[in-house]
Amino acid sequence: MAQETVILLSLAAMVLTLSAVLRPSSRLANNAPEEAKPPIPDSGLVKNQTHKDEPITMSGEATKAIEVKSTTDTALSTPLPTSNEQFGRTPRREYDKTSSQEDAESLEELLANIAEGIAVKDSIGRYSYANKPFTRLVGRPKSEIIGCDDEELFGYVTAQSLAAADHETRARGETVQINEVHSHDGSRTFEVTRRLMGEEDDGNQSIVSVWRERTEALQRSQEREQAMRQAVSAFARSIRFVDPYLGDHAQRLARVATAVAKAMGLSESAVMTIEFAALLSQVGKLSVEPELLRKQERLAHEETIRLRRHVDDTATLLNEFDFGLPVAESVHQMHERLDGSGYPRGLSGDQINLSGRILGACDVFCARISPRSYRAAILPQEALGVLGQNPHRYDGEVVASLVKVMSNSAGKRLLAIQGTN
Repeated sequence: MAQETVILLSLAAMVLTLSAVLRPSSRLANNAPEEAKPPIPDSGLVKNQTHKDEPITMSGEATKAIEVKSTTDTALSTPLPTSNEQFGRTPRREYDKTSSQEDAESLEELLANIAEGIAVKDSIGRYSYANKPFTRLVGRPKSEIIGCDDEELFGYVTAQSLAAADHETRARGETVQINEVHSHDGSRTFEVTRRLMGEEDDGNQSIVSVWRERTEALQRSQEREQAMRQAVSAFARSIRFVDPYLGDHAQRLARVATAVAKAMGLSESAVMTIEFAALLSQVGKLSVEPELLRKQERLAHEETIRLRRHVDDTATLLNEFDFGLPVAESVHQMHERLDGSGYPRGLSGDQINLSGRILGACDVFCARISPRSYRAAILPQEALGVLGQNPHRYDGEVVASLVKVMSNSAGKRLLAIQGTN
């Protein structure tokens, strides 16, 4: 997953969260009218001190004092201009409302100018936000997107894929990427990356997603994959022309190893890496003398060293090709063993990648169930037993997956293709 996509997701989540906070609708508490203060009750003091039947008499000094006070009260009763009115400033509450609206729109404008589509789905799976690029990707105006779910926008099949990704995102709380999401008519393909947005403890977290169109990129990738397959197939056929056993072994290894990789849930690129590596794994043996390959007696030490050099020769040749996959490295590691007893580098444990472990175990299995000039073949169950009895050399998970593949009908069909009972 590209680092820039993760950063963009974080930015989108932050911007949309701030935008929601700044919207006036979310600031009702600040905009609510002040409660009217209750009137001060009449104390009744004057009423209790005066009598209707007796006029009030005051001295001349007292009368002048009341006249002065009355004039002062009249002047003070005229409302004074506020500081906002005096200096032309917007009142605070009105400023908060206007500024917040403008800030929210400015933040959302940032997302509108991003090339990628940004969308938000609420906790029940309906779209609550969509920027302009997303509306162009979907081919609908914003008014027809907000409130819709994935099935309404993309159809049932794509909606199921997106629903599974949503579930994984909520369950794991991690960023999840889907490489192929198709438009409703199937004419366009998107890459979608998503993450959670909102407070974790409110139970209503939304999902923000970044959408990129991959239609042209996917088409180029498919064309490149087809070209690579044709080249690999041509190589594999050439191996068989020179040495039928090596060619058959490579085909056998490719079928079995890819079946194991799929059973282990590896990605498409990892499965393709293993397939290409298996088909090309015997290329280096074409440089070995045919007499050495067909020798019936046990090889001498010097002959063993010469034969093992084919691994380096194969890796050197494959490094000349740009597969865009670790094909050469996988071939280079398929003869390594977990306990460090393999070759050519004596790697051990985690130093051996998973592709190398799968190819290594499957290579031994395919070799043992086929006859050679210096030994007879053994039954598939016996070959599996050899692997299982050496957990210090072969990955236990790989061997278990191989046993599973060979125990079902698909595995039996693979063996039937190989001409093995």
